[in-house]
Amino acid sequence: MATVTSLPYNTSILDRLFSHMPGSFARDAYENDAIDLFFKNGSGSLTHVPFTVVVKDGILEMSATGVFRVVKVLKNYTIQGLVDEINSEWNPVAGGVSASVSSGIFSYGSTLLASTLMEGSMLVGSAGFTWPQFTSNNFALMMTIALVMKENIDNVHNALVQTDQHSATSEWLDYWGNVLGVPRLYSEITNDTYYRNRMQREAVLPKVNNNAMANIIEGAIGSATSVVDGGQPFLLVSPQDRETTESKLPSIVAGASLNAYELGPSTGAGTFIVRVSTETLTQDLYSYIYSMTSKYKPAGVSFTITNV
Repeated sequence: MATVTSLPYNTSILDRLFSHMPGSFARDAYENDAIDLFFKNGSGSLTHVPFTVVVKDGILEMSATGVFRVVKVLKNYTIQGLVDEINSEWNPVAGGVSASVSSGIFSYGSTLLASTLMEGSMLVGSAGFTWPQFTSNNFALMMTIALVMKENIDNVHNALVQTDQHSATSEWLDYWGNVLGVPRLYSEITNDTYYRNRMQREAVLPKVNNNAMANIIEGAIGSATSVVDGGQPFLLVSPQDRETTESKLPSIVAGASLNAYELGPSTGAGTFIVRVSTETLTQDLYSYIYSMTSKYKPAGVSFTITNV
């Protein structure tokens, strides 16, 4: 049987706790055999598929490249319960990992929590090996502390993840909705993705205003830009369509000429007047700004474009 290799120094919470204890605090684990692990083929015979086992911070991870990977939280199982879980998850008869309670375990050892398994790692190149458990009272005390610290660390990490609206879920996402004034709809109760997307749209929409559009355009074309509320909606019209428009234009853009285009009134909820500081507002540049502004403007609102 292979033997377990210790983890690198100070890589687990348990090891770091022991490293801060006085030398008189014994860290002798009093190891005892606990679980025998094997890898069997489809006929139930032992085979030599190499697989890795790591126990660290109360987590068991076993994996074989291209074959399987499993992660188990050890505090959720007794030694016997973990053996039963492994055997039910990979039916040894069909091929896979086979586990059994070691014959060397003491009388009540299989009823202890699986978190008593020794920390360590093993690359198993042979058919199997025996994983030990600790029986030391010092180890039991320190592992209890380590598991509580691990749980607190996980909770802090989860809280940090939930503070980002893009990764928040369930009641945390509801909290974001309350802050942004976008409550969850009944149809979104079981769908965080739909709720998150709608929240983002509704929260960003009020920011699609004149200042936001000016910054977007200015950043894209590299010219000073201002966007103001022009009140009555006016659109750019060609000379041949001039007879269909009213002759009076807002004084703020009166007489503005854009090559072969002029500003004329239109119907709608309102307009933004976009002034761009350029020598010549060519049709290509106008089309570019038009497409950008159309993308970001509020729904139902039109706009006009002119040189400063």
